[in-house]
Amino acid sequence: FVNVAQKKDSVLDVGSANGLFLNLIACQGYKTLHGIELNHEYAKQSRNGVLKIFEDSLLDIDFGEQKYDLITAWEVLEHIPEINEVVKKTYDTLEASGSTYFLTPCLPENSAYFEHMFGTSLEHIYYFSEKSLKILYKKYFNTDLIVKIIDLPKFESYCAIGFIFKDKTLNEKYARYQKLFDDEEVDLNLFTEQELVDLSVVYIRMIDDKDKAKKITEH
Repeated sequence: FVNVAQKKDSVLDVGSANGLFLNLIACQGYKTLHGIELNHEYAKQSRNGVLKIFEDSLLDIDFGEQKYDLITAWEVLEHIPEINEVVKKTYDTLEASGSTYFLTPCLPENSAYFEHMFGTSLEHIYYFSEKSLKILYKKYFNTDLIVKIIDLPKFESYCAIGFIFKDKTLNEKYARYQKLFDDEEVDLNLFTEQELVDLSVVYIRMIDDKDKAKKITEH
């Protein structure tokens, strides 16, 4: 996020709750910050002169000419019945060079937490797999979702962090960075020096293998 977003960017947070995320980035200098929150009390709490909050469904809001550089959805997608329509509206509402991030619970194949996740979260309509998320987003973005699955044994669950650019060329560039997670032995010479500098900002903190992170940093 730090690498992709710029402080001049416009941000829309879908399911903004009490404005925690938007206020966090407001403190870092971001200016155009909008949220969508159906809970009136949460929406009221988050209005502080900095944030603009819509109290309506994403599908029902007419943004007019407004487009966003970044649209986020933190633990929201699993609650939405009209998931296809929401992903399409996300695409339509992004600037040409815009991107979207999301976090959602997920169920990898043969998940050890299957019964636990379904038994404790009855409000969740969906539990996506990595494959289903990629199919869903490719249908509307026409490019491949960049996704990382994270195991949360303390909570007996998994989550998926997803990221995708509206622009296919930009997305393919960042998809190359994902190889540093997926490949056991990646040839760092495949990346330009600038790409590795950009990459370090985004991914180094997310790499669990500290030796691998050190190797990338030194390179």
